[in-house]
Amino acid sequence: MTYDEKEEVVRLITIFGDDKKLLKKRLRDLFGDRLTETERGKLARLKYTGWSRLSREFLTQVACTDKNTGEVTNIISALWDTNLNLMQLLYSAGLYAHIWGAGRSM
Repeated sequence: MTYDEKEEVVRLITIFGDDKKLLKKRLRDLFGDRLTETERGKLARLKYTGWSRLSREFLTQVACTDKNTGEVTNIISALWDTNLNLMQLLYSAGLYAHIWGAGRSM
């Protein structure tokens, strides 16, 4: 899935989180060819309330570098692609997070 598609999945979970049937239908309509029924079911069980305190800037402009491969990605992609939560990701021995544009407030 592309970055924008992942963002849309998060947005849909936030908006339709209380209505699992509607969320699964929306995920099937938009991503039926890219998400299996099992994946749609797992996503429908997630519950994101409110818009959180994490800014889009933080999630997209903090880079994570895999120390083993050297691959660079952003926080939201790393969260999507790994089984790590945010704290695990930020303090992982295998990943190093740094802020692009040091000195900017988030």
